[in-house]
Amino acid sequence: MNASLQTATSYLQLALAGLIGVGAIAFIATVLMVERYSHSTHGGLLSCATPTNGFLLLLILSIALFFIGQYFCLETNNRSREASIARTCGLSIAEFSYVWFNWIRSADVIRLNFSPKVMRVAKWVLNATPMPCLVTILCHMIPENYAKLRSTIYIVAIGLSAFLTLALDVMFATGFYRQIYSMQDRSMEVPPEYGVIALFGLVASGLTLLAALLLLPFIIFYALYLNTGRADFGEASLISYCACSITLFCMVAALLIMKLRLMRPAWFSASRRGVKQSVGDFLGSASSKSVTRNEAAAKK
Repeated sequence: MNASLQTATSYLQLALAGLIGVGAIAFIATVLMVERYSHSTHGGLLSCATPTNGFLLLLILSIALFFIGQYFCLETNNRSREASIARTCGLSIAEFSYVWFNWIRSADVIRLNFSPKVMRVAKWVLNATPMPCLVTILCHMIPENYAKLRSTIYIVAIGLSAFLTLALDVMFATGFYRQIYSMQDRSMEVPPEYGVIALFGLVASGLTLLAALLLLPFIIFYALYLNTGRADFGEASLISYCACSITLFCMVAALLIMKLRLMRPAWFSASRRGVKQSVGDFLGSASSKSVTRNEAAAKK
């Protein structure tokens, strides 16, 4: 295998992890600045701790963990057990948090485009997603003496996890497309944020499905490389994996942009409340200082 291509692939994983880390910091800072002051009740930090924010942050961090794990796997030629565990944990948690974020964020949009029976089946599938994700992580705890059993359980669990995730993603993409198409009818009254959710949700679902498709040639070429030792198969697997990694990064970026677009109305409310609170704090501080001076003068 081309050593320079492998090095470039590993550094690409590290760069994507760094960019996602920057995105996570920006996301946390924006949520704290905007959503904290956009509520009339001033809920403080607790007002930011919503399920959508939690699952989106978990998705961002788990994708970063996946890239970091893959970086060390490439650097050590898959000899690092810790890197393999980090990669598996990152991917499993990302699949779980992705479908749950999409469900919570887009449930109202999806519900408009599917029957209650389909929604009940989808909810069953959603509730089943954590199990195979957890099994893939726990497989690393099986002793080396049962390597064959561990591999079998791992392959079945990761295959089932991927199937459930892709099944829900196809449903999400179909619902988003139907919503965008139905909004062309001007007579329908729907909240404007539904269009933002449907558009960016469709982009994110499409990128997730594309990443899954790009993963297939990677698996095929990598298996051929292991069996034949031909360098061209190894290089093809690395190129496929680079394309898959970039696609996953773009999916996370699409969800972050969607979150920022949905937060746009809160920017104005937050800025007004933030200015009022700053002025109030300043006036309160000035008033307390004035009272302190008057008391000191009275004592004299």
